[in-house]
Amino acid sequence: MSAKKVLIILATLTSSKSFSLSTKATELPIPPRYEGRLSADGERVFELNVRDGKVNFFDGVATSTRGINGNILGPTLYAKRGDTVKLRVTNQLDEATTMHWHGMHLPAKMDGGPYQVIKPGAEWVSTYPIKQLAATLWYHPHLMGKTGLHVYQGLAGMFILEDEVSANADIPKEYGYDDIPVIIQDRRFTADGQLQYIESPRDIMRGMLGNRILVNGALEPRWQAPAKLVRLRILNGSNARVYNLGFSDKRIFHQIATDGGLVERPVPLRQFRLAPGERTELLVDLSKDLGKSLSLAGFYRNREGKSESFPVLAMTVAEAFAGPKETIPNKLAKITWFDPDTATTKRHFALTMGQGGFRINNLTMDMSRIDEQVTLGSQEIWSISTNMMIHPFHIHDIQFQIISRGGNPPEPWERGWKDTVLIYPGEETRVTMQFLDYADPDIPYMYHCHILEHEDAGMMGQFVVVKKEEQP
Repeated sequence: MSAKKVLIILATLTSSKSFSLSTKATELPIPPRYEGRLSADGERVFELNVRDGKVNFFDGVATSTRGINGNILGPTLYAKRGDTVKLRVTNQLDEATTMHWHGMHLPAKMDGGPYQVIKPGAEWVSTYPIKQLAATLWYHPHLMGKTGLHVYQGLAGMFILEDEVSANADIPKEYGYDDIPVIIQDRRFTADGQLQYIESPRDIMRGMLGNRILVNGALEPRWQAPAKLVRLRILNGSNARVYNLGFSDKRIFHQIATDGGLVERPVPLRQFRLAPGERTELLVDLSKDLGKSLSLAGFYRNREGKSESFPVLAMTVAEAFAGPKETIPNKLAKITWFDPDTATTKRHFALTMGQGGFRINNLTMDMSRIDEQVTLGSQEIWSISTNMMIHPFHIHDIQFQIISRGGNPPEPWERGWKDTVLIYPGEETRVTMQFLDYADPDIPYMYHCHILEHEDAGMMGQFVVVKKEEQP
């Protein structure tokens, strides 16, 4: 699929003027920062309750939703490299679910995938040490066949990791003031203001696309921003929509992190692409914009080839800043780059869809089948391709580096640690990674398309990591 056709998908969004219900004016909600509590044995303990909720997106209408410790979405979890976290998840729903820690390096039995099912009324505890770099991760259900529905109903949240490098970096750090979570999700509503999910086979084939934008669980909110350098942690939490993001005034901003951590140097951009499951961090200079209004916007080309946009997050620069002048840092972090020539194993994954269903390497997901076996400590190269539409490809447990796209270097905004990568038809994408610390011959990790309806329909596989001496 060409870049132009990818962007046309964005044009299906409708404006609030064409919707019969009146939208409530909403300030951007900031999910509460939750650091857990330190237990007597030094573990950082988080209590997470998965529950039904109600949200008033429209005047006089209560929309049924689901949330974690609230009516929609969940708190922003905070932990530091070196912490041992204990996440106690209680399922207060009337059906089973799971809770997956997307982007986290952890034992397979703690991953929260399809094997760690939490039955109604039950509790599941995930405990593991934080062994990775500072990053903006997230968490969401991963129940076999129902991941898309549960995320669509509101079950998701950010998980922020810090380390010494991020703590000492000269970048905004005050959560909720100049360090802002931005969880972008598109949703479709019925005429009476309820969430609408999968109305036709087309919603499965292309993935569930909405016609309204939620940010941090609010419909079309506005952020009252300070007139200073601000940091936006952006998560594409949509089920299927790919966004081409920039600012309404076409200004330059700087990317400072990819999915799995800080980049080496800030990357100046005017636009970038973000697929479902991907995260990025931006620095935006608002110091000269006091009193102005602008928006984080989604850009696309209409059917006549003209550039158009729609607002994702409206903002008014409403608060003066009296602090010292701030600048974009020259350096952020040192990345140890893998040498592709040292990889010991190469694998290929072909994502296909058609009359045979949604498949990887001609197989649909089967929990009774292990698709790949990986050796602990090995460096591998995975080549991923697709035959039709775009697919964001996610690998559990590890962060990888993109080697190439169709033989060319990755996009500027992809040059760092990644756990999700967008795959284009006819363009083989090669990534490299190393599998460290955790081996389990019985409990697998997943790899899958992160268009959640494709994942639920079978575009997923599983791999185990084994010690060399455990190999047959």
